[in-house]
This record gives sequence, structure tokens and C-alpha cells, in this order.
Amino acid sequence: MARSKDFPPLIVAVVLGALTFGFLHLHFVTSWQELYVNSPWPGFDEAARRGLIQPWFTNSPRSLRVTEVVLSGLAFLVGLIRGSQPWATSLALWLGVMIPLVPVLVARSLLSDSRILTITMFGHGDIPTLALLYEAVRTGVPIVAGMLCAVILLFLWRALFGGSR
Repeated sequence: MARSKDFPPLIVAVVLGALTFGFLHLHFVTSWQELYVNSPWPGFDEAARRGLIQPWFTNSPRSLRVTEVVLSGLAFLVGLIRGSQPWATSLALWLGVMIPLVPVLVARSLLSDSRILTITMFGHGDIPTLALLYEAVRTGVPIVAGMLCAVILLFLWRALFGGSR
């Protein structure tokens, strides 16, 4: 069976994005106290000491950097493998991240445990729509950056060495 130019299909990118979200969230939940709670955003030191900041992608500078590196690396690798339709692939990866992220944000908003803070640039998550917009941008930018690097590398490869890869 010949391999199509559009391999893997876009649905694989959506699933990869969702799996990445799941594994990242599992990582933050299991290692939050050891790795991330000691590096809170400026002004949230006391809340971190009292355990009020929950494990989340953007709730500490360190967790945000890990998220950015993982998402941009994923986009870069998928961009190199897929080769064609880089922006559709980026959108599929981003949708894969956002599909499970939205229900989690909504559930946290509905539960509204006053002990737990969700830190965004808008304060501590009082406005779910702005928090969702913030998360969408914070997950989308690394995906676009990683895909852009893959596109540039593939362009240079083709320009210097010719060929399809």
C-alpha cells in the first residue's frame, strides 16, 4: 500500500494533541508539589505556600515553560512527519489540546472552589471566558511556533538538497 502525501491524517493530529494534554496534565498533577509549587508567579508566593494554587499549565512560570516546550516540540515533529498542510495540522493539534481543556475549565469554573486559584493574566480566573481565551492563546502560540520551525526546516532542506523531504 502506497503512503499518501497527507499521512498521517488530520484526525491523528487531533488525537495527539488530546493525548499530549492528558499526559501534561497528569505530569503536573503528580509532580506539582515537588517541581512547580516552589516557583509561583510574582505576587502568589503566599497562596503557593498555603497550597491554594492547583496544578495547571499556566499556574507557574515553570509549568508554562514545560507546556510551551512540549507543545512546540510536538508541532515541530508532526510538521516534519506530515510535511503537507502545516497550518491545517497546527489547527488540528490545537483543537486536540482545546477539546479536553474546555470541559476541564468549565468544570473548574462550575465547582468554583474558593480555595483554589486559577492564575491567568486577568487575575485568578474569575472570568471563565477570558480564562479560556488566555489558555487558547497560551497553547496556540507554541504550536504555531513549532510548526513554523518545521516549515522553515523543510523549506531549507528542499532548497539545499532538493527532493520531497
